[in-house]
Amino acid sequence: MEKNVRRHFIDYDDDSSHKLFEPLPFFDLGLQDKLNDVNKMKIHINPYAEKKQIFIPNRQIKVYITAEKQSLPHMIHPFLYTITLTHHNYTWEVNRNYKEIREVHRNLSKIAKANLGVACHDIPKNQIKPDWPMFPTSHETLIPDHLINKHCKHLAEYFERLLTFQPYRDHPSVHVLLSVSPLSFIQSLSPSLIEDMLCKKSGDIQLYGNCIKSRILCQKLKVWYEKRWFCLKDTYLLYMNPFYNNSISYVLLVDKDFECKMTIKANAYHAIQIKNLERRLILKCKSSLQQKEWYDKIMLMLSNSGKCFKDLGMLRYDSYAPNRPNQLCRWFVNSSSYMEQVMTAINNAKEEIYIADWWMCPELYLKRPTDDLQYRLDKILLNKAKEGVKIYILLYKEITLVINLMSLRTRQILTEYGANPNIKVLRHPDHFFDGVFMWTHHEKLVIVDQSMAFLGGIDLCYGRWDDECHKLVDLGKKENITQIEEKKDPSQQTIFVHSQSESNMEPNRESGLKYINKYQHSQQQLSTLIKQNQQKNNKRPTDSDLRLIKAFTSTNIRESPFNGNIDTPSPVAINTKKITTKQAKNIIKENLKQTKQMVMPRKIILKNSSGLYNVKKNAESFEKFDSNLDKTSKKADPIKPVGQNYKKPVKWVTTKKDMLKNRKMSINNIFSVNALKRQRTNLNDDIYDRWHLNNKVNQSFIDIEDIDLPKNSDSGYYYWIGKDYANTYKEDFKDIHEFNKDQFDRTETPRMPWRDQGLVIIGHAARDLARHFIQRWNQCKNEQIPLLETYPYLIPKSYQDKFNYDFRDFFKDDLYKCSVQMLRSADDWSAGISKTEISILNAYIDLINKSKHYIYIENQFFITTTNPSKDIIKNQIGKALADRIKLAHKNKEKFRVFVFLPLLPGFDRINAIKAVQYYNLRSIKFGDFSIYKELINEGITDPSEYITFHGMRNWSVLMGKLVQEIIYVHSKLMIVDDKYVICGSANINDRSLIGKRDSEVCALVTDEEFVDSLMNKKPYKAGKYALTLRQKIFKLHLGVYFNNPSQMNVTDCVSDEFYNMFKTISHQNTLVYDEVFKCLPSDNILNFNDLKNYSKLDSLSKSNPSE
Repeated sequence: MEKNVRRHFIDYDDDSSHKLFEPLPFFDLGLQDKLNDVNKMKIHINPYAEKKQIFIPNRQIKVYITAEKQSLPHMIHPFLYTITLTHHNYTWEVNRNYKEIREVHRNLSKIAKANLGVACHDIPKNQIKPDWPMFPTSHETLIPDHLINKHCKHLAEYFERLLTFQPYRDHPSVHVLLSVSPLSFIQSLSPSLIEDMLCKKSGDIQLYGNCIKSRILCQKLKVWYEKRWFCLKDTYLLYMNPFYNNSISYVLLVDKDFECKMTIKANAYHAIQIKNLERRLILKCKSSLQQKEWYDKIMLMLSNSGKCFKDLGMLRYDSYAPNRPNQLCRWFVNSSSYMEQVMTAINNAKEEIYIADWWMCPELYLKRPTDDLQYRLDKILLNKAKEGVKIYILLYKEITLVINLMSLRTRQILTEYGANPNIKVLRHPDHFFDGVFMWTHHEKLVIVDQSMAFLGGIDLCYGRWDDECHKLVDLGKKENITQIEEKKDPSQQTIFVHSQSESNMEPNRESGLKYINKYQHSQQQLSTLIKQNQQKNNKRPTDSDLRLIKAFTSTNIRESPFNGNIDTPSPVAINTKKITTKQAKNIIKENLKQTKQMVMPRKIILKNSSGLYNVKKNAESFEKFDSNLDKTSKKADPIKPVGQNYKKPVKWVTTKKDMLKNRKMSINNIFSVNALKRQRTNLNDDIYDRWHLNNKVNQSFIDIEDIDLPKNSDSGYYYWIGKDYANTYKEDFKDIHEFNKDQFDRTETPRMPWRDQGLVIIGHAARDLARHFIQRWNQCKNEQIPLLETYPYLIPKSYQDKFNYDFRDFFKDDLYKCSVQMLRSADDWSAGISKTEISILNAYIDLINKSKHYIYIENQFFITTTNPSKDIIKNQIGKALADRIKLAHKNKEKFRVFVFLPLLPGFDRINAIKAVQYYNLRSIKFGDFSIYKELINEGITDPSEYITFHGMRNWSVLMGKLVQEIIYVHSKLMIVDDKYVICGSANINDRSLIGKRDSEVCALVTDEEFVDSLMNKKPYKAGKYALTLRQKIFKLHLGVYFNNPSQMNVTDCVSDEFYNMFKTISHQNTLVYDEVFKCLPSDNILNFNDLKNYSKLDSLSKSNPSE
């Protein structure tokens, strides 16, 4: 560096020349940097440090200066100097006059005098060192025009030398002169377009709420101006307090209302007005030149990097963010894989983690089954905080008298009662001061390094973790009695098996419902049962009686025989004989001894009528395998106390996937409901032979698919520990602080399975979501703790650089290339914006209107209307669906709508269930502005040809008793035409969609990669992301995800064959559940009197479970 700075333009040996320069001596400190390298310069690495690092360590600063006479020359300072600086990869310019430059030299001379004890101009010539900066003292008015360039070179050399000495380089007056700040050279931020000290008018922040009107009134009286350091970046403007440790005082994001004006009002000299949806700023500049410079830079930013957030033509659906092409995405069905991937992403975070949640439980295990504390959420976050990663968490602040989510306890645990400097938690809203009592922050977000974003309907809290099996029973090490209690000897119970190869028999998982061990009726009995059920369902109910219990069907979906052919393998001839349960058990034991391994059969999923009820049954449903069969398995330790050191060795329960790979699985048909289906007289036997005979036996051996098989908890670890074992139909959560204590007796009460959807996005769309989080965080800080420096304002990362984030080392799933647009519901109370945003609702309606073939909806609620102008419900989802179906009917098109909802609202209070169910049903069929009534009025006599509603249910054996439970659908998902997917936190109701109420976020994913597919039997280009997601969902619904012996094809979901089969299976499963469990809701209940009588009836599961 010394060689670079020793460029002499004057011969200092000349006495006359020496008098023209004043030395700026170095004192004993050394020229080397005491700071670390550039990699340590990160966002928020230490936002409240006393001395913030500005320049990049070990990087030279090159200076080039030119001078130009001003158009209106000042009589004393006629020249304007343009200083061009280059530092590492950054280059910028500043305009200064000679007076400003000379003032910096005087400030630095005072430092030198304080350290050396002698004034700079008094230093003898023989003591001047050649490396010292030499300031040219000749006044510019005395310099001839032909020598001004030489004068500029002297100034450039002076600055290059003084910038090598840390005390001078870090002096505030140098920073002001060079327009640099602690945010100028941070690698992940964009270069500053302009920085400078300006005067800001005080009291210009927009406020809302019921209890702060006086503050707003008083602020109208504030007219003073305060000096602040302003910094213009690629998509935002921020300012810092230079007198308070350069702490960020506010961040003004570019949005669709962002504008800049120079002409404000009379006598507002050199002023600029800047405003957006959050606030208005009035700035005073020191000259018209500075005013124009700032105005030009702001307009340049708005026309380039900030255009995507300003231009309404780029903000589709009136969203806050544009559509981002070439993003990497991955969907998650159910939360087991979602939470595991969230854990992996957090463990690999480098700088910062953002989390926003409606409910967050610190003691949640993200990977299961295990009790190792390294997989627990609080331990994961605390470990990352120890590594220096900054973690910012936004929680909904609940009204504890209504619902106690214990968000305060969560904040105390994660921040270690405020002692942890790297974890910051804010709760919002403050109900009393903000005047917000009814609405919530409903987003569920995890954002890592503003580069990878997880979102959807999955809260990081109790009761949410679930996998594709939707288990009802979790006894851990306690042995479950899977033999159903019955009067006769269980060992003599008759089941059906195939004698094709008895020596190779192993447990079976058929496609469809793995039904109770034995349930047979004659054809006549079954026909009578169905006719009676139809007669009951065809009763004309009164309007007031139907609002609670009616199932989500297309009003008594008719049993639709299959029409046409469906491609399936040819049926195989079988020989069936009767054996006893005891004999079957012995056969299985012999096979297990031969293989020397425990074969874990696949779980089965079944559908139900008033919704496809998702059902599975454990392979040990008729008798638990002897634990001694698998001699190689090790006996696991019981669950350790939660307070134990979480760094103990991992005791992880592995799946049997490795055992089953590269081998084939023998399939034995344990009697299932398919035998029941084949006896139904109202169904075409030939079609059942072609479609379902393969369920009975397709081939003796079936190739194992390359998918994750469900895990077994033979080790004794719980999947759901303590309060995580939940059933809100029985009782809502209570005593959450006793997280390790069970709320239910696991031997008596089955858990409520949970169905949810999520996704991960990698790319600039993740930064758009981080932008939403930043806006909410900054709003909350500004309202609650504006002066608390330890809770900093957050700033977005750059959009200009090529996106480069290393994720493949830890992201194991395939990613799909898609375009992604972030959508949200936001208002003044939730995001601090002056205009309500309803981009989620706009996107839903647009995609429904543009749909060509089908719509798949999975949502927690379905509260909508077909006439918002006359209804108290205002969202138009129902109107859009009805209009699209009417158009399909008019054009005689094949068009399908599948809707999946919870069979009952997830509450333990009857009044809450009544209220939600009432609005659900009035939106579907029974209201004046319901979808069914609208379609029937249009002449569509059977709306179920176009739209059907379904639910999910599961069953199991718990301590010898048959149990069932609703699978609670919590998803917020819509798939359209195998090309478009909306997934996020927004329910289909006014709370989530009209913007002024709950805050929500969703992602609109549009495929960019396509594969050959079928739609209504015609060739079709389907998107990889949407198609694979929809195929997995349908395979799970139809019970063929883990095992598909009949090779059921779910590619074409629009054809009559598939659609009729789908409805029929759903309806038949409803009949089976009604007959076996007498469960609610039921088509047999038309009023509350029916409900009372229905609850008194004995179900087969209680009176004769073996049947």
